[in-house]
Amino acid sequence: MPASYRPARIAALVGGLLLLAVGVLAPAAPAWAHNELTASAPADGARLAAPPRQVVLTFAQRLDQRYTQIVVTDGHREPMPARQPTVSGTSATLDLEGDLPDGGYTVAYRVVSPDGHPVQGALTFSVGPATAAASPGAPIAAPPPAETESRRPTSAILGAGAAAALAIAGGWAVRHRRARAR
Repeated sequence: MPASYRPARIAALVGGLLLLAVGVLAPAAPAWAHNELTASAPADGARLAAPPRQVVLTFAQRLDQRYTQIVVTDGHREPMPARQPTVSGTSATLDLEGDLPDGGYTVAYRVVSPDGHPVQGALTFSVGPATAAASPGAPIAAPPPAETESRRPTSAILGAGAAAALAIAGGWAVRHRRARAR
């Protein structure tokens, strides 16, 4: 075999392995980011003249109905009557039962990201004129964790596996090249 043929063959092997690594890692990259709240109605800190009939939370990634929890509490941390939240794509809707009296409210949420990580947070709003609206107080903790399904391997684990495979293949190529050079 000509000496100029060996480097081309090794370069092709390394190039193929790099393409394989990019192919494995590129589609998984968005899964590394955890879900996050992108919008809400009512908006965080909003002062409403009339009580809302529902709370709608929109997230960056799809939600799972089984692992979506939303609770609205008043200034005394008492939960307001509501139905179970419903999920459609990236949005979760909590229908409130009855009108909320004037005052401050906290919306606490807990969802599970597609990568298996729980995401929780809270926002506040108030109903009524500025003088009638009580301060929502410190946000309450998000709803207690629901049982989640077994976590799937994350993209980080898959990426580490691909990197390890690439390192092993690269080491093999260098060793093979040195052995053939002797």
